[in-house]
Amino acid sequence: MSLKFTVPLGKVSQVMGMMNFLQNKFKILRITINAIEGSISNEEYESKIKETLRQLGLEEDK
Repeated sequence: MSLKFTVPLGKVSQVMGMMNFLQNKFKILRITINAIEGSISNEEYESKIKETLRQLGLEEDK
């Protein structure tokens, strides 16, 4: 199954509910995030994004 959609502002929690459902139905759930029309600093990327992935024991796919 493959889905591609834009998440409306304020709807991330509903998408997470759908992802929980899918995770119960499929062995692997792979997520790609394309964040556009904005920016974050390298410091924010390191402290917020990479640190969260580290704490979850996740690595970015290369």
